[in-house]
Amino acid sequence: MRVLPLLRMMAVSEHWRDGVAIYAKTDDRDGLNQAVVDVSLEQISSTLDQEYTPLHLSREGAAELMDSLWRAGIRPTDHRDQTAVRAHLQDMRSLVERLLGVSFK
Repeated sequence: MRVLPLLRMMAVSEHWRDGVAIYAKTDDRDGLNQAVVDVSLEQISSTLDQEYTPLHLSREGAAELMDSLWRAGIRPTDHRDQTAVRAHLQDMRSLVERLLGVSFK
């Protein structure tokens, strides 16, 4: 398997396409910048195998991709469950009511 330099990936919102563009590039120490310009699909066996891993991101690179997806307006599907946030806010309201003697009702 050929080892590629680590990729840096970035997501940019494309409202006119109702989607997100994903850009991938390398930053070579020798000043050679490379970008992914084509992606192809090939028939593989029915199981996932590391031999077929097309891209590898460092943890820092994966975090950069997640950050750019967030900036592009993409949220994790379970992020929409606000149960814990609501419970935390209710706790904070109760604390403020008790300490400051105010009511939010």
